[in-house]
Amino acid sequence: MPQQSTIDWNSIDTVLLDMDGTLLDLNFDNYFWMTHLPKRYCDIHGGDRDQVRMQLYEKIMSEKGNQRWYDLTYWSNHLEVDINALKCEIQHLIQPLPYTQKFIQFAQEAGKKLYIVTNAHIDGVEIKMGQVDLARHFERIVVAFEYDEPKESDAFWPLLQQDLGYDPRRTLFADDNTAVLAAAERAGIAEVIGMRCPDSKGTRNELTGHKAVDNLGFLVPQ
Repeated sequence: MPQQSTIDWNSIDTVLLDMDGTLLDLNFDNYFWMTHLPKRYCDIHGGDRDQVRMQLYEKIMSEKGNQRWYDLTYWSNHLEVDINALKCEIQHLIQPLPYTQKFIQFAQEAGKKLYIVTNAHIDGVEIKMGQVDLARHFERIVVAFEYDEPKESDAFWPLLQQDLGYDPRRTLFADDNTAVLAAAERAGIAEVIGMRCPDSKGTRNELTGHKAVDNLGFLVPQ
C-alpha cells in the first residue's frame, strides 16, 4: 500500500489515537516486559534470568487480548512485584514516536476533535503522561478499563461511540494492533490506519490487509 495517506480530511471530524505504538514509542513497553521486569524479578525473588524471562513471557502471553493483559494491578499481585514502581525506574525511556507532535499540531489547526483511546491501565497512562507533554492536546484520554472491555472486543466500540458521541462515518482511528484495527473496521470507523513502526528499535510490521503508514507524520497532507 502507498506510504503517503490519501485521507480526505474534510470528511473527518474526530481523531481517535492509540497511545502505545501510535503516539508513544513501544520500545519502552517492550524493554520493560522483556528485559527490565525479568531482571528486577530476579533481584527480588531470585532465579535464572533467562529462565525467568521465558516463564514471565509465557504467563503474560497467555492473557493476550484479555483485560488482564493490560491490568498492572493484576500483574503486580500475580508476580508479587510493584509493576508501577519498576516502570518508574526506566520512565526516561518513555518518548513520543517521530512526528507525533507534527500530527497533533496539524489536527488541532484543522479543527479536529482529538482523543487518546488506550487499553493501557490508568496507572501506566499517568506514568507516561507525566513524562511526556501530550495530554493537554486532547479532549480526553479514554481508558478501556472504563468499559470493562478491551479495544479488541466488538462490545467496546458501541460503548465508546455512545460515550464520546462521534459519527463513525466521519472518524479516523490509528493503532498498531491488528486485532484492534479489525474491530474498529467492523465498528464502521471510516478511516482505520495501522502503524507499521510502533517500536523505534523493533522490526517493521507490514500490517497486511489494513491501510498503514510508518508513523503519524505520513497522515499530514503534503
